[in-house]
Amino acid sequence: KKHQLNQELSLLEKKRTNLVETKNIKSVHLLLEEAEGPLLFSLSYVVTNASWKPSYDIRVDPSDLDKVELSYFAIIRNSTSDDWKDVKLSLSTAQPQVGGFPPPLNTSYVGFGYQTYTTKSVFGGFEESEDYDDRLVMELEQNTTFTSFKIPRITTINSDSQPHKVTINIFELKSSFSYIIAPKLSEHAYLRSTSINSTGFPFLAGKANVFMNDTFVANSELKNTNSGDEITLYLGSDPMVTVEYKENQFKEKKGFVSKTTSTKYSHSIVVKNSKSTEVKCSIFDQLPKSQDDKVKVTVLQPKIEEKEREGGCTLNNLNNLKWQITIPPSKSFETTFEYQIEHPNDQTVSIH
Repeated sequence: KKHQLNQELSLLEKKRTNLVETKNIKSVHLLLEEAEGPLLFSLSYVVTNASWKPSYDIRVDPSDLDKVELSYFAIIRNSTSDDWKDVKLSLSTAQPQVGGFPPPLNTSYVGFGYQTYTTKSVFGGFEESEDYDDRLVMELEQNTTFTSFKIPRITTINSDSQPHKVTINIFELKSSFSYIIAPKLSEHAYLRSTSINSTGFPFLAGKANVFMNDTFVANSELKNTNSGDEITLYLGSDPMVTVEYKENQFKEKKGFVSKTTSTKYSHSIVVKNSKSTEVKCSIFDQLPKSQDDKVKVTVLQPKIEEKEREGGCTLNNLNNLKWQITIPPSKSFETTFEYQIEHPNDQTVSIH
């Protein structure tokens, strides 16, 4: 009962705020030519306190890992103090709050002391601009700076400041599935789906709910994805793919001639596939990157290859090792990652 009263109080507060902000139109003046017959005209106006954002449901059938079903929704909030009863909705990607022109980029100076300069904006003759063409589609209406689409069903959205879910469309996407594993951070294997947006419609960034056989398993997110671009969906962890990870630090060895200390580190990784089908995995581990010429980091094993291949190990631009492997049903993948750090005897290093 207390929860219900708090909800009613919140709703009344929002209505009170809307009433304060509402501006009454005292009169509408129409300049018309003299003509016979009935007159038909439409009136449009702008109101505040109305918004929408995208939301998604991702449904996967574990027995058919060739596709995903992507349900596209609009979450609409109406706080205008007017109920929208049996209306035709048209949702726009326009962002009036951003403003109509870019901020000025002034000239940057460097010098001694503090000086004041009067500068000009360079945007006056700017020829290149980014077109943020994030479109949602049911029935598209494309404009120069935004896109809107129409919801085919008649909809009622009450002015209750509550989220109202409206279905935009449901798509089926051909997908390839693999597992992402970073055992140093988490001993779980996370299922990832990769698809090409072949719908002809771009997707806006938004939250997603992931379902396996109609069972909710995880929260995920979609990024802005144009038509023809790749869509990467993360679908939660799979308990049928288990991960073991151990870190060992060997004894330090000090060189009296070279005056350096050498320490060897070893990481063991075991990934077991308990499924009845093979699984593709990308496994990542960290190789510390030296920030000083006096500190030398050397990979002892495995062999680092220049190009990715099945079963091989490469080093990416984040200085992380990556194994690209396929594990057969009821089999395991085991590997050992060893590296050595050398540094002057009179200094101590830390890995962070």
